Amino acid sequence: MVFGFGEGKIEIRLEKTIFAPGEVIRGKIVLSVNNPKQARRLRLVFTGIDKVTERTTMGNRPSTRTTDRVFHSFAVDLDGEKEYSGTQEYDFEIAVPQIPQVAMPEGVLGTALAAASLLSGNPRRREWTLNASLDCPGFDINKKVQIQVNQ
Repeated sequence: MVFGFGEGKIEIRLEKTIFAPGEVIRGKIVLSVNNPKQARRLRLVFTGIDKVTERTTMGNRPSTRTTDRVFHSFAVDLDGEKEYSGTQEYDFEIAVPQIPQVAMPEGVLGTALAAASLLSGNPRRREWTLNASLDCPGFDINKKVQIQVNQ
């Protein structure tokens, strides 16, 4: 096929999509390739990213920029170098890390800091993803899903 389209697909099946720190993510990777394909490995990567949006003003023009900062990354190879064919399933378990939150002071100081953070216009968002990838010469076959971790 042209540019690797139609080479196959990956599904990430999860028992659920909302987790707590310390909980185990259980799921299954379903890999389907249309024709036998030589690949280096099948890998699953669990990533936590802080997305920080910064708002600035240059002259009269406001601008927004979002910066991504990876604070957690865990990779596991589900299978190695070989010829992949047909449909194969791989079970996995990955623990959600215990990432400590930055504690705000209590009382008036804590309230003032929370208000300043809100008014500064620099919201911070935490994003967690699972990315499965069949590492092939040419174009990889990938699938990425987002999960929620309640802090």
